[in-house]
Order: sequence, then C-alpha cells, then structure tokens
Amino acid sequence: MRKKLFPLVLTFMLVMFHAKPQAICTLADLEVSTINITNVSGNSFTFTYQIKNVGTATLYLDRFYFQAYVSQNAVYDATDQPAGGSIFSTSVLALAPGQTYTGTWTSNPFVSITTYPYLVYTVQLRSGYSQAECSTTNNILVKYIGCNLSDLDVTNITINSVSGNSFNFTYTVKNLGWAPLPLSKMYFQAWVSTDAVLDASDVPAGGSIFGTAAPTLAKDGTYSGSWTSNPAASITTYKYLILEVKVISGNTVPECNTANNVEVKYIGCNLSDLDVTNITINSITGNSFNFTYTVTNLGWAPLPLSKMYFQAWVSTDAVLDASDKPAGGRIFGTTVPDLAKGATYSGSWTSNPTVSIATYKYLIMEVKVISGNTVAECNTANNVQAKLIALPLLVLNGASEIGKTANLRAVYNAQDQSLSLDNDTEQETAYKVYKLDGQLVGELHAGSFIGNKNIALPNLAPGLYIVNMSDGKASLAEKFVVTQ
Repeated sequence: MRKKLFPLVLTFMLVMFHAKPQAICTLADLEVSTINITNVSGNSFTFTYQIKNVGTATLYLDRFYFQAYVSQNAVYDATDQPAGGSIFSTSVLALAPGQTYTGTWTSNPFVSITTYPYLVYTVQLRSGYSQAECSTTNNILVKYIGCNLSDLDVTNITINSVSGNSFNFTYTVKNLGWAPLPLSKMYFQAWVSTDAVLDASDVPAGGSIFGTAAPTLAKDGTYSGSWTSNPAASITTYKYLILEVKVISGNTVPECNTANNVEVKYIGCNLSDLDVTNITINSITGNSFNFTYTVTNLGWAPLPLSKMYFQAWVSTDAVLDASDKPAGGRIFGTTVPDLAKGATYSGSWTSNPTVSIATYKYLIMEVKVISGNTVAECNTANNVQAKLIALPLLVLNGASEIGKTANLRAVYNAQDQSLSLDNDTEQETAYKVYKLDGQLVGELHAGSFIGNKNIALPNLAPGLYIVNMSDGKASLAEKFVVTQ
C-alpha cells in the first residue's frame, strides 16, 4: 500500500511547489527606510534619511541622486514643489546587501511649508547611468514636516472637586509646533455649556491671562495650571466645561491650527447620583433566592443612604412596571454612611415572593427616598437594576445560567429539575438536550419553541449533558453538569 501511495504523494508535493514559487530578488533593491525631521526654522527644515539595499546584489549608490519635494498632501505628484537635492558622495561607491547609508539635508523651498507640510523624498538614477532593481516603488518616502509656526493644544483637563455650583479643574497646554509659543501673550476663558459645543449659548465661568511670568514653550513643551469656576448658570444643567485659549488683544501669535485651542470636559453630576450595580444571585431554594447588591454614588455631592430604602420586585421581563410583584425590601438604616463620589455600599437580601420565579424570573431592585426626606439626584433612571434569577455556575446544584449567546439563553434548575430556554427575538428556535455521548435524553427533549420553553427533566442522573439551540441566525451549544 505504501508503494502505491508514494508516487501520488510525491506528485502532489511537486504540484504544490510549482503552484507557489518563491519570488526572490536577485538584483539590488534601494529602499528609503527612514526619514526624521530634526529641526524647523521659519520655512527651512533639516532632516536625516537612511537608505538600505534590501536586494541580494550590490547597489552602486554613486549612480543615484536624491530630490526632495514639499507637498500639500502625502502623495507624490505634479503639484509638489522642489526642496533641493544632491548626488550621493562619490566615496560611497557601493552598498552590499543589507548595508545602509545615512545622510542629512537642509531644505529651504520657495513655497510655504505651512501650506506644503509634507516632505517627499525621492531617489532617482543619474542621467547616463543604469542600475537594475527589483522594485523602484520603495525609492520614495513621505514624511510630515509638522507645523512651522506655534500650535497650542489644550489637553488633560481634570475636574478635581465640585461643591454646589463651584468646581475646580486643572489643565495642560502643549506646543505642537516648531516655533516657540509665547504664553505671556495669551489668556484662557472658561465656559459652561449644556452640550460639548462652544457656541453663543454658553455661559462664562471665569478666566485669566497666563501672566508675564508664563514660559515660552518650545516644541512639545507643556504648561499646567488650575482654576476654580463659580458660574452664574447651574452646572446641573450646564454640565460641560469648555476651556478656550485666545490671544490677548494687541498681540499676535501665528498658529497652524486654532481648533485645538478649545477642549471640552464633562464636569459630572454636582448632586448625588445613586447607581445600582453588581447584583449577584447567590442561592436559590425552591421559590426563595438570596442576592447581593452594590450601590455607588456617581455624583459629587454626598449620598445620604440613611434617607433611602430599596424595594425588590420579581418580573416576567427586565422592565419595572405595574405587573411586577413585590419581593421584599428595607431601609438601609440610620448607621449607613453617606457615600462620597465613587464610594460604594454593598448588602444582601433573601426574597421569597408569592409568585413562581419560574415565570417571574427577573429580579428588579429599586432604590427610593423614604417619605418625608429629600435626596437631590441628577439621574434616577439608574436607581433601578434588573437581573435574571439564575446562578452563573457550570457545576449545577441550584438554578444556573449555563449558556448565553446573542439572544439565546439556557437555565437549568436542579431544585425543580427543569431546563428553561429563551429566545429574546421571538424567532422559532430548535433545541436538543442530549448526553455527552450523543444519545438524546428523551423524545420529549427535542423540538422547537417561540419565546421560551420550560422542559421538565425528572430524575436526571448525575453526569455531563449538552443543550443545543438555534434559530437560524444565532446558535448556542453548552455543556452542563448535574451533580445530584
């Protein structure tokens, strides 16, 4: 048998080698590998370049010259303007494969590099010379020169504190241009806004000159400061800070770009803002379940939990409405702390609702203010959180969410020995439940449904099982273990 197969295998290998030949450059191949702009002064700029022979034959560099251009974009075309050039030194006669050559050049083009901000560096053959290359596309390299003027950029605004309608912030400004940036000729103006756009509807929030002692920033130099604003408009509504840097009247600071002289920062909620997060179902026994929860204060004002209580509900869906059923609740208590911004409080509760959680399978936790008290919040929508009543475990001793993908969900409940299948899109969904060896658990456990289906699995023996679901668009295949 081996003797018969060997010629076939050899033929197949030969065909494969002929089908995918290895393209190897057997000539020289000049590549402009790197360009670095080292200095810009007015309309003059200096750069270094590196040329490499990426071929396998000798490259005679003295047969070439380079020509620099400046361009309005990153494309080498007829609109580019000359920026000087030269033949290479005659002392550099040859580059062996892998060898590099580095040089420097200063250009002073006739057009403004404010408008022509790209350097296009080309290497070409000298008249009367020849050099075979594998490719000439890598004889060209484009490099952004950068702004030859000043270019102030407002960056890194940080809100440090908020108290009532007053807030403190720090900021950093940076010079992205090559020309020095004289901050002493500039000032900043803060605004508060209902949105992230600077316009005539914004309200002043103070400002200041940088001062005669402010530094002149070299390229990439930075300057940081802080300011406390107390605008006339409420920052509950005007919740965005907009910081704008402008030139003091009577002065001139040429810049390549003034759009980045403006930066926007969300101040945050200046009131309390309770957020219900991290609800976890810990155990399920019959119709009773225990859960833990966390509440977080997202606002700047302290959150007085002692003035609040939570109410648990069970629901057929994840939406709080009049059809939901109570599942207990309590006040947080007089000893709970006021929560500072970002602080959290966690607790637990055991619910035993009067309706079946097989049907009312969502827990909804709602936090409200105790009657007779007031807690001002920026947002109350996040005082409510919904959670599917299922345990996120693979080894199942209670009800567990064993799989979820897109709109499909499977939950096994060991207490009532049932499997709950859901498809949120109401598509017809086919399902199968079978043992790991591929045998169906039973004839009743293969079929289809729309919406959801509860499958009784009485006396299911311990072992490994698989549930498959598919609606033609999404599919789910998950293993689950029954331990008792």
